Amino acid sequence: MTDPSVPPIVAPSVDLVLVLPILVVLGAAVVGVLVEAFVGRSRRFAVQAALTLLTVAFAAVWTIVAAVGDRVGVTFAGSVSVDALTHVAWGVLLVLAVPAVLLVLDRTVEPGGAFVAAGSAPVGSAGDRRQNLGSGAGGGADGPDGAPGPAPMQTEVFPLILFAVGGMMIFPAASDLLTFFVALEVLSLPLYLLCGLARRRRLISQEAAVKYFLLGAFVSAILLYGIALLYGWAGSIRFADIAAKIAGDPGTGSGVGNDLLLLLGLALLVVGLLFKASVGPFHLWTPDVYQGAPTAVTAFMAACTKVAAFAAMLRVFLTFLPPVQDIWIPVLSVIAVVSMLIGSIIGVAQSDMKRVLAYSSIAHAGFILLGVMSLSERGASGTMFYLLSYGFATIGAFAITMLVRRGAGEATRLEEWSGLAKRSPVLAAVMTLFLLSFAGIPLTSGFIGKLTVFTAAVDAGLTPLVVIAMIATAITVAFYLRVVVVMYLTPTDRADRSADRSAGGSGPGSRTVSGAPGTLLETTTAPVSVVVPGPAIAIVLVVCALVTLLLGLAPSLGLDLLDVPLPLLS
Repeated sequence: MTDPSVPPIVAPSVDLVLVLPILVVLGAAVVGVLVEAFVGRSRRFAVQAALTLLTVAFAAVWTIVAAVGDRVGVTFAGSVSVDALTHVAWGVLLVLAVPAVLLVLDRTVEPGGAFVAAGSAPVGSAGDRRQNLGSGAGGGADGPDGAPGPAPMQTEVFPLILFAVGGMMIFPAASDLLTFFVALEVLSLPLYLLCGLARRRRLISQEAAVKYFLLGAFVSAILLYGIALLYGWAGSIRFADIAAKIAGDPGTGSGVGNDLLLLLGLALLVVGLLFKASVGPFHLWTPDVYQGAPTAVTAFMAACTKVAAFAAMLRVFLTFLPPVQDIWIPVLSVIAVVSMLIGSIIGVAQSDMKRVLAYSSIAHAGFILLGVMSLSERGASGTMFYLLSYGFATIGAFAITMLVRRGAGEATRLEEWSGLAKRSPVLAAVMTLFLLSFAGIPLTSGFIGKLTVFTAAVDAGLTPLVVIAMIATAITVAFYLRVVVVMYLTPTDRADRSADRSAGGSGPGSRTVSGAPGTLLETTTAPVSVVVPGPAIAIVLVVCALVTLLLGLAPSLGLDLLDVPLPLLS
């Protein structure tokens, strides 16, 4: 018999249609793992590449259909909120994921693919040499001259990317602290692995992965501690309950907005978000990881991870901070200024292209934070537009970085880009377009992004921060123009002289191959060359350039689609 004194168990409300894009992406990731187990090695790449692209494309189309049909709601017992912010974040994320995946699957720039063929092979071992040179047993497919070519890349990278995308989609939709933390880990763990799978310069790649993992684990612990403090203060992990208590809802709590437990919990929670978004001074992982990770992975992180982190930040800030903004806005203002200055000033001194783009992302994170701090519809929409425009320009810039080569590896030193306009005028012009967009020059999407975010900040009373942001923007123009000067006004022989210095002056034609006994890195005096892009990279460059121009010339096309009405569901 049923005991009338025991309340009945109420089944949680679950609407699978609302979260169908997440289910499709994570389901395809599981299928990708099964493909690795049951599909032959010769066919895995084609199957995994097709599965990944079709999955991301389907999720993007379904998100657009759901947004147009106004399919919103809270599901999974209040742990996932699907509203306008969720749809906009998913749309921007998935649209950026498509060109990022195209960079990952390219095998024309790096024969065999940019990823290692056997991640378990120790650096410098015979197995490591075989997978790069194709010599002996276990080598790759035959090259055009009949000699064995490099072994094909590990196709496990595709399910890892899908798992990361799935975590990125859950992150801004999470409406309770436990789901929020799980989403952070789901998106982070695949990225730690992907960073260490570069085919070239493997030691630097593995070092980047270890740094990212250790710092990421430390920050995850900080965030988890903040979640514990918030739960201890509010007695609930749901965003709606915590926000109600902060606001002083009589039915939920006393609303002691200056309680130390609340402030410490929010502080630790925000630290985790700022770390994932590469906001200074929580940026220490960014330059080394951007430089060491495979360039395609760097592009994926720089564009997509930022979208997930700032979209989640919008949900947290718009839900928690309005009642206590007098306390938090000054703190966040200092952080935004520090991020702008670190990115702009230290970026001027960089001599590696990937590190230049890393410090550029730190400066941009400070600019984007102004839109988040506005705590308004205009600020939220401007933030998402900024992330979209910045993401396409960043992916395009890293795609060009993949094409500038010296010997078997990428030529990332700025000296090696000398005279690039003479070697490839089209690529130099496209790279200049992306750099001008970063700098916020009119008629580019970057200008509209900065304009919308700065306008929202001024409306919110953050005018002094906007003035500082404009000064920081002027500083960043210096190192963007420095790259343009190197490409157009520096003689090409300077790049060849830099090669001789980097190889110890050993003379033309000398070459030390990565993985050979007693060596750690590849050095070569081969001249700098620009590889003709394959279909995948060519599509990426065309799409990124067109979007950068189109959003600059007709910004209403993007701003109208990225509207984020308030209040958010929770």
